[in-house]
Amino acid sequence: MRILGVDVGGTKIEITGYDEKFYHIKRIPSNEDNLKKLNSILINEAEGFGAEAIGIGIAGWLEDRRVVKAPNLRYKDFQFNLPVPFILENDANCFAYGVQKLRFPEILYMAGITVGTGIGMGLILNGKLFRGRGKAGEIGHSVIHSIARIPDMLCVCGGRNHLECYFSGWSLEKKYDDFKRVIKENSEQIFREKGYELFIQEVTHLVTILDLELVAIGGGIGNKLSQEIVKRDVNTMLPPPFTCRVEIIKEDGMVAKGAALLAEDMLNKE
Repeated sequence: MRILGVDVGGTKIEITGYDEKFYHIKRIPSNEDNLKKLNSILINEAEGFGAEAIGIGIAGWLEDRRVVKAPNLRYKDFQFNLPVPFILENDANCFAYGVQKLRFPEILYMAGITVGTGIGMGLILNGKLFRGRGKAGEIGHSVIHSIARIPDMLCVCGGRNHLECYFSGWSLEKKYDDFKRVIKENSEQIFREKGYELFIQEVTHLVTILDLELVAIGGGIGNKLSQEIVKRDVNTMLPPPFTCRVEIIKEDGMVAKGAALLAEDMLNKE
């Protein structure tokens, strides 16, 4: 069974092939032109790989398996007409599913959080991907209340004072002229950020609400964070007897891999 897994993120589009093993196929910028041509790009790659199905993980909010909002993408009107069966899923959901299936199959309750251009989250509850009505897990757009004593900020989604405004690629890039160096070097500046503290607070709220076993963090920024520091900070803030395992996922392409595995599940159910 040959399957394409696709990660449509705010910075890049990554395409992975899968036939019991994973193969990196292509990485291109997710600029407006490539996003507009995404359907034809996927048709060409599917034909070249001989794909029987395609899994697409996209940085957007979904209802009825269609994109209803994509704050961090430069193009919004996605229409797919593909020659093989395909599944369209939120990218963080694909990340969480891939992490659980490939790294921690014994874990039944976990969150997979991606920190990149924006912040996304997928939830695995009782061993299954939890979608709610389609948009579950949008932790990046939770409102950080004024009691946090932070400046009022406009989010890319149109809301105000969302977590992404203080701890995401687009917000940190506004703050640091040498943003790429700060992220690449895992600078102590990140851990002194008020936004980092707010991020840890939101993670601990999540753990206490759902009693999670594991929080896995990835993405272009998340995968460069110190596992030791994040684990310490989360568990310091949690009230006893709550504890949570924290794993920083450095493996490349986890969104695309998770999307491919979801497409495989789709085929197996047919």
